[in-house]
Parts: sequence; C-alpha cells; structure tokens
Amino acid sequence: MNNYEKLISYLPSVYQKENNLKLIKSISILFDKFDEDLASIDKMWVVEEATGEYLDIIGNNLQVYRELNQTDSVYKTKINMKLYNTIFVPLLDNFIYFVENITGYYAENVKEGWLQSPDYESGKMSMDLIVPYDFSRELLEGLNLENIYSAGVSLDVSTYVESFTPLEGFGIGLFGLTGLPIKTNRTLFSADEFRFTPLEGFGIALLGLTGLSIE
Repeated sequence: MNNYEKLISYLPSVYQKENNLKLIKSISILFDKFDEDLASIDKMWVVEEATGEYLDIIGNNLQVYRELNQTDSVYKTKINMKLYNTIFVPLLDNFIYFVENITGYYAENVKEGWLQSPDYESGKMSMDLIVPYDFSRELLEGLNLENIYSAGVSLDVSTYVESFTPLEGFGIGLFGLTGLPIKTNRTLFSADEFRFTPLEGFGIALLGLTGLSIE
C-alpha cells in the first residue's frame, strides 16, 4: 500500500470527494519524497551504497582518508579492508577470504612453512598474490598483508599481474579451411615489471597502409 492509499484509508468515505482527493494526492507526494530522503540517509552509512561525500564521512570516521582524485571504488575497498580488520581472526581461511573477497585479488600457491619438507620452517608462509591487469597501484602499495595477517608469521608475498590472451587458429576440415576453437592463454607478469600492455594497430599514411607505433 502506497502513501496515497494509506491516506485515503484514513479518510471517511463521505469526505472522499474530488477536491479532497486532489489534496490527499498532493500530500502523498510529499510523503513519498520524505520516504526517499529517509532511505537515502539510511543507505549513506552502508559502504556499498554510499558515494562521494557520504563515503568520505564513513571513511573519516574510521580514519581512512581519501587520497587526491581517488575513485569511490578504490576508496570503498580501503574502507572495507579497515572494517574487516576490526573483526579479523588470524586464521588462514580468514586471510584468504580477506584477499579474495575484500581486496578482490587472488591468493594462489599458499604454502605454510611448517608443513613443507624438508625444512618445516615454523612461523613462515609464502603465497602468490594475483591482481588483474587493470589493478590500482595506489591500493596495492598500501596493502601490507604481513601486517594484516600478523600472528607472528613471516609472510613472503610475490605479486603478479594476470593477463589473458585469446589464441585462435585455423585447420583443414572436410569443407576446407575452418576455424579452430578459441583457447585462452593465461600469463602472469611480476607487478614490479608490469608497466603497460602493447597495443599495435594500422592506419593510412601517404604511402598506404602502415603500422602504428606500439604503446
């Protein structure tokens, strides 16, 4: 039942005349706007719903401050990291959940030293942190996983950038040249060495078709 219907239900039938109904309709519109404002205020405290200044208020209350020109998406991740850390229990499953569900990255080749022969080194763990090719350096540079996991464990993290390249070939079938199924080649680059993705194209110059510079 919407606001207009609610207001009408409170009005005795003898007063439900055209002019009165018009007045009720005008009042119900104000109540609709009021409900929208209340919903907006309520959502501004939910990180996933908040944007702009509302998000800044949440972050400032948690002492997580937005850097210059930082996007809402990156800022939200930093806020969620701070929130999760307040309830974080230093267990491996919780740590992997933090990496993959809070930061949005991947934790691979996780090796606990005390389970690895022949040294069985206690208090040591290693893992590969896999980030997408369009990852944010400002977020990654502030991500101190060893400090987050703590619990007296020395954490050795190798960070890689994940990139996928489609590979399509052709073969000879019963009806001549045919396309083969497309396969995707996954490549990992060290985040320290990853700078750009080569893009090569073609354009028209004075002498005809020519290759464009690689960027």
